[in-house]
Amino acid sequence: MRLICPNCTAQYEVEENAVPPQGRDVVCSACGHGWFHTGAQLNDVLVLAGDAPGAATPPRRPLDAAVVNILREEAEREARARRAATTKDPEPAPPSDAATAEEPVRDIGDITATLHATARLRTAERQAGKRRGWGMGFGFVTGAAAALLALYLLAPVIAREWPALAPAAASFTQQVNMARLWLDDGLREIGIQPRP
Repeated sequence: MRLICPNCTAQYEVEENAVPPQGRDVVCSACGHGWFHTGAQLNDVLVLAGDAPGAATPPRRPLDAAVVNILREEAEREARARRAATTKDPEPAPPSDAATAEEPVRDIGDITATLHATARLRTAERQAGKRRGWGMGFGFVTGAAAALLALYLLAPVIAREWPALAPAAASFTQQVNMARLWLDDGLREIGIQPRP
């Protein structure tokens, strides 16, 4: 069965048994417009609420209490997530009391706004994670460079205090000195005179 929104003409394919012959309330997920949709008429022709000239709108059937409870719980969960996004210490939600079929269901606009707020929260969390990752990487590289510099500067002390490490300390110092000379030659080639 095909449902067509009378507001924005968005089309939806639904199962035949999704809309009973007496009709039911439906909401367009594209524009948020709600209307009462009657079931399939003669020869499976769909009659949308308000499309048939002179047709009386059938009475609206109230939503099942289980459906109302599910929608209310989801709305409360999303509201808690939205509050948690704006506060550091979210408040626990009070337990929901049993809903009746006569109670109104939240507006689709509120639910859509909640979904957009959740998406913005996830985007902000991803960006914060990227910043934190960059800072950790920078800190690691800076720490490693500082450790190598300390090892270079303390190589004579290490060789004197631990004679078994003297060959390794001398080799490391020689490699660093060769790298310094290579860098000095490269800078001189491009016209930069390093200070002595």
